Amino acid sequence: MPLGLVRGGTVIRCFSVVCTIGTPQTILTEEVRLECMFPADEASKRHHLALIGA
Repeated sequence: MPLGLVRGGTVIRCFSVVCTIGTPQTILTEEVRLECMFPADEASKRHHLALIGA
């Protein structure tokens, strides 16, 4: 699913990946979902790297 965020006049484009892991056999961890966001273009990638100081 594509997502566009605006921060300080800059559009940051991302896409998300959802992973669902489930086992109906245990009552404690019936289902776990992980969602990761990744930059969708080079400009967004550079912005992310600048935010983390890399």
